Amino acid sequence: MFAADEEGRPVLSVESLATEPVTADQFATGRLDALHRIDWIPVRTLPSEIEAEYVDNWQGGPDVLAAAQANAATALARIQQPGEAVFVIDGSLAQAPVRGLVRVAQQEHPGRFVLIETDGSGDLAAAVASGEPELRISGGVTRAPRLAKVSTVDAPVTWSGTVLVTGGPHGEDIARHLGAEHLVFFDGDPADADALAKVLNDISEEHPLTAVIHAPAPAATALVDSLTPEQLAEALRHKAAAAYNLHEQTRDLANFVVLASATSLLYGTGQAASAAGDCFVEALAQLRQADGLPATTLAFGTWGEPNETFTALGLPELSTEDGLKAFDAALSAPEALVVPIRLDHATLRARAGELPALLSGLVKVPAKQAGDSGAELRKKLAGLPDDEVDRVLLDVVRTHVAAVLGHAGPESIEPGRAFKELGFDSLAAVELRKQLTAATGLSLPATLVFDYPTSLEAAAFLRAGIAPNADSTAPVLEEVERLEQLLASVPADGTARITARLEALLRKWNDSQTAAEVTETDYEDATDDELFNMLDNELGL
Repeated sequence: MFAADEEGRPVLSVESLATEPVTADQFATGRLDALHRIDWIPVRTLPSEIEAEYVDNWQGGPDVLAAAQANAATALARIQQPGEAVFVIDGSLAQAPVRGLVRVAQQEHPGRFVLIETDGSGDLAAAVASGEPELRISGGVTRAPRLAKVSTVDAPVTWSGTVLVTGGPHGEDIARHLGAEHLVFFDGDPADADALAKVLNDISEEHPLTAVIHAPAPAATALVDSLTPEQLAEALRHKAAAAYNLHEQTRDLANFVVLASATSLLYGTGQAASAAGDCFVEALAQLRQADGLPATTLAFGTWGEPNETFTALGLPELSTEDGLKAFDAALSAPEALVVPIRLDHATLRARAGELPALLSGLVKVPAKQAGDSGAELRKKLAGLPDDEVDRVLLDVVRTHVAAVLGHAGPESIEPGRAFKELGFDSLAAVELRKQLTAATGLSLPATLVFDYPTSLEAAAFLRAGIAPNADSTAPVLEEVERLEQLLASVPADGTARITARLEALLRKWNDSQTAAEVTETDYEDATDDELFNMLDNELGL
């Protein structure tokens, strides 16, 4: 079998095909389908002289938590300043929160920031020039992160001894699910070292502590530009400090599990503070594994709570049941970071031009979907009268608003209704901006939804950028095309007069264009002789 696209280019050939029976269970949302890991793939780089501001003034020292807080504050302060920057980190625990902040800042401000983890080898400029938003340089090799499937083995976890579960959105669900004979559910503050020590000291020696599951509460939501140092510090306290205290005060564990969020990796708009804490606990898990200690961080997508915005982005929620299955399966995976998240591949493929680089290894996009951003729309608008341009752009805005909100189609979006009334939050606002940027090719402001709060106003703003004079040449070009058709029907013996008239018209057109190029600056910069020549020509002398 051979298949080609509409232009005759080969896209598929099959010499033989084998089939085997499948069961309904294989199509269910199972443990393996929802579990992912981060792979680092080599990236080809070339020497570059690109200039950039490199931010690498981080703190270290024995007080890891204090250094992490200080480094996060430094990164936030630079992110909130104008201009592009490259953040260079070494992969240490104290610098881990920087990774989370920059990842979210990249999502909220595409193209402004690059994140590079390096061991000191390699060429930073060449890495920046690769176009990847995040890179790792190790042993002189540059790599970029990609989401990949996890292969697990059926090794059920037995929860013997005492299991400590901290409070949080899913802490109670997990506590009920474990079926542990001895369970301590701590709804206090693990970031309080003294309070945690008291709870641990109360665990009997007869049933010693064998497992810790930390399920921190979500952090405050704020766009990175408006995130305060206090909000950031509070998020790091509940996530980073709590996990670090658990790490420091426990010994001889069979399992050390921390729940995090996939927003530190994908679509984390408004979640910069949470992402900073999540990246710290991810780095802590890697540190523990390197030291031969058990550790797993689970960066969940939406779990047990339907979210129309994430569903529209191609990341539907896991049910509570599937989330707990993913929890069980992740503990048998060797990776320190496991990402339980559902991917709607059809929806993601349809959003080809807007996909995060992290997904490019899993979501294969047809080549014909790649191309000049906005070119198709500009081609569609070419030659349209003003009212039709307005209609098309309004339809573009309403279509993307509906897609972001998970509505069936643009007809459900009232043109004059405020985005806020339609249910927009910070994630939806940034996502609409991304989609419209991809559709139009324009560089749109981060405050688009707030400055132009209805579909009508947003469409008018796009009109000013993508088609400021959409109709100015259309009537003339239509007449030229009509004239071309008429000329084709003129007999050979009648062309002389027409040719002379056309040549005269062309000379007049060229003269008018030349005259238009003579500006005030021309006269100001001209010499006396040039001025007299201009006057002579103008007066016909």
